[in-house]
Amino acid sequence: MLIKQRWRLRRMTVTAEKVLPPLRLGTHLGRYHLRRLLKRGGMSYLYLGYDNVALYPVAIKVMEACEPYHRLCLNEVHIMRSLQHKNIIRLLHYGQYKTYSYLVMPYISGGSLLERLAKGPLSPKQAGKVLYQLATALHYLHERRIVHCDIKPANILLEDGHVYLADFGIATFFAQKVIDNGYIRGTPLYMAPEFYNGYANMSCDVYALGVLLYEMLTGQVPFWGVRAQEVYLKHTHIQPAPPSELNSQLSSAIDDVVLRALEKDPHKRFKNTIELAEAYTQAIRFSLVDGLQRLQTALKTCCMPVGRHINVRQVSNDHSAHAGIAYPWQWHNISDL
Repeated sequence: MLIKQRWRLRRMTVTAEKVLPPLRLGTHLGRYHLRRLLKRGGMSYLYLGYDNVALYPVAIKVMEACEPYHRLCLNEVHIMRSLQHKNIIRLLHYGQYKTYSYLVMPYISGGSLLERLAKGPLSPKQAGKVLYQLATALHYLHERRIVHCDIKPANILLEDGHVYLADFGIATFFAQKVIDNGYIRGTPLYMAPEFYNGYANMSCDVYALGVLLYEMLTGQVPFWGVRAQEVYLKHTHIQPAPPSELNSQLSSAIDDVVLRALEKDPHKRFKNTIELAEAYTQAIRFSLVDGLQRLQTALKTCCMPVGRHINVRQVSNDHSAHAGIAYPWQWHNISDL
């Protein structure tokens, strides 16, 4: 039954793309006008727009003002209006135009994490910078009993060393149903096993964040499939390959953190996203110390003049303090992504 529901979601997405015609560029939505189509989604279009009053570019999400899209739009507006966090995209305005509803948000010119990952995986340190900012944003949501339900690279925006979590189109509150008229809302590649039961909670976002971390480090998601049923079965029954098998630069400590976030049993995962980010921070630090220890061993065994003795503990402490690896609050600049 669950597999059938999941497959119906895929068919619904394809249908939604057919029934939603795009608005013409140049169309005026009140004080805003459409300049360029940025992205086509299953239920909406995202445009680059311009605010003719404030005189700056904006992002405008447009969808049909009919069911079920109108209900999802109102839900997104209700949730976004209650949020105020530096790593969550803000809602500037909501309105209607003919048979369309639209949401206006700040335009983030740096692009999405999806576009960045098209160039290749991130380094462990770069991934940590993104992870920590997303973890704080999600923890903020979870404290308000909100589940994002759609954490993926396309919904993460980057600009000037800052990470923004976007698209609350299917966000919901704890323990609420994510099945709408028999359809499970979400993106299969990032869905926690318990998500298929039709209810969302904090553990679903922890799992999705683990999938995202896996993808940032390796360049690919842990499970892939042509059909939705295949993806569902892998999420619920197959153990993912350790990230280090896909990226030899990763340590076993990083493997342990990522695989714990991807546990099938939600009780075996990290309790919250902050705990995940802090564990990853420690894994980076342990990886550094391990690398210095291996360097010290190599120096002892090679033929070279005797120099200053390397104190692994001192070097690792000095490097951690200056490189920003051990302390997540120093992870603020991602302009090198």
